Amino acid sequence: MYGSISNNREALVTIVAVGAYAERQYQKQDGSTEYFKSRGVTMKRGGDIIYGEMTGELASKNRDTQFQQGLPYIVKGF
Repeated sequence: MYGSISNNREALVTIVAVGAYAERQYQKQDGSTEYFKSRGVTMKRGGDIIYGEMTGELASKNRDTQFQQGLPYIVKGF
């Protein structure tokens, strides 16, 4: 079963898996180059499995963070 975290709500989850940090280059409408930064996380809340992504500066700041599987974390949905 897959769950979700409602907008601006916090949830207590455990980490199942953490993906690698990624930067994908794209071209903006004005022709300049920009990078989309992300890092995916699979979490469990009760019986629900939730996939979430950190994007932008949050992903960049947490690019080397070692999240521990099975430990509780508080996450916020947007």
